[in-house]
Amino acid sequence: MHCGSFSKCLAPGYRVGWVAGGRFARQIEHLRVMHTLSPPTPSVVAIASYLAENGYDRHLRRMRATLASYKAAALDAIRGSFPRSTRVTIPEGGYFLWLRLPRKVNALELYRLALAHDITLAPGSMFSLDRRFNHCVRINYGHGGDTRFLHAIRKVGELAVRLAAS
Repeated sequence: MHCGSFSKCLAPGYRVGWVAGGRFARQIEHLRVMHTLSPPTPSVVAIASYLAENGYDRHLRRMRATLASYKAAALDAIRGSFPRSTRVTIPEGGYFLWLRLPRKVNALELYRLALAHDITLAPGSMFSLDRRFNHCVRINYGHGGDTRFLHAIRKVGELAVRLAAS
């Protein structure tokens, strides 16, 4: 069984998802009919039409190209602004970069300093129960089209350099 949504890649406000139920398809359809009191909403109809006309495939191709350019710009800014020993991991898919900073840089402290400049990032400790990611951060490059994005990355790099030197 596979489930997903169009929230991250097409229409966040629509809150439309999908399921490929495999051997459970009939049971899922039965449950959907039993629990749905109205016909498909306009947003479901609009997305279904968009899919039928191959608009989604075109959209994804454009989105991938746009995100690739945002990622390249973010990587350039990181290389030019963060401590030299910073290591970047680029996960497949998505729009995040994982940065492993020098051990002296506490990611939670970096988060707090960045927040004071209205910049958000995710300290690695949010993603683990132990302390091995205390010097790691996750950066979202999905907003790379925002003119403030590269400035924010450079500022976080500047803050990381300051923490690494202290």
